[in-house]
This record gives sequence, structure tokens and C-alpha cells, in this order.
Amino acid sequence: MGRVSFWSDEIPMTGPRREVLREDLMVRDRTFNICAATIGNPHCVMVLPEISDELAKTYGPHIETHASFPRRTNVQFLKVRSTGKNIHIEIWERGAGYTLASGSSSSASAAIRAQVGPGGFLSHRPHARRHARHRDRGRLRHPHEPAR
Repeated sequence: MGRVSFWSDEIPMTGPRREVLREDLMVRDRTFNICAATIGNPHCVMVLPEISDELAKTYGPHIETHASFPRRTNVQFLKVRSTGKNIHIEIWERGAGYTLASGSSSSASAAIRAQVGPGGFLSHRPHARRHARHRDRGRLRHPHEPAR
């Protein structure tokens, strides 16, 4: 994983150059508050109180191909767990569809959560073999330990 960037022209996203943090995006019948980032590939993350695989399968393909993302994007629906230090994500992978685990999705979700909320947490994905741990200054790593 590389260095994370939230700048629209680096992700890329349409519109003026800006950090893409907490923007509204209209998708079908719903408006999502999104954050977007690149760590070498584009990611669009929505922090929501409740998430499900159905939500990812319903909206993921429409966000992936949204006009705001000219090269398409990976999509993550993120829920902060009760402790506030753990997150759960549902993933729609660009070009592949719904997926049970993705290292870059875990890393991007961790970076965005750290940017818009309290830092210091682990990213959980039920079928992932590893988890992403956010580190300061935008650097991400995958430790060699199993997901909890």
C-alpha cells in the first residue's frame, strides 16, 4: 500500500481540486455522505450506522460507475463498532463486484476513519485473513496477524 491521498484530482473525481471528505453523493434514490481516497487505486467510503451485504450489492455498482468517478472506484460501506476503535466494512470491488475481503479496501477505510473520526482502531472483515491497522502520517500497513 502506498501513501493515502484525499485530493480529488489524485483519486480521480470530477470537479474542482479538493479533499473529498464528507461530501454528498446522490445515488439512485438515496444521498450518501462520502469520503474518497486513493492509495494507488480509488476508494469511496460511506460511514453509516448500519450496513449489510445487500446494501453493498444494491448501491455498490451504481457508486462504482457514478459519473463523479471517471475511472470507476472501489466502494466501502463502513460501520463503527460499539467500542469506537473497530470498524466493519462491506465491499464492492471495482470490476469484480461484491467481495468478502480486500486489503486495499481495508486500508482505505482505515485511513478515512482516522481522517474523519477518532484514530487508533482495527479494520475487521469476517472473511479476511489479515486486518489493516492505521498508522499516523497517512502510511498504512498490513500486520502479519489474523483478523479477529
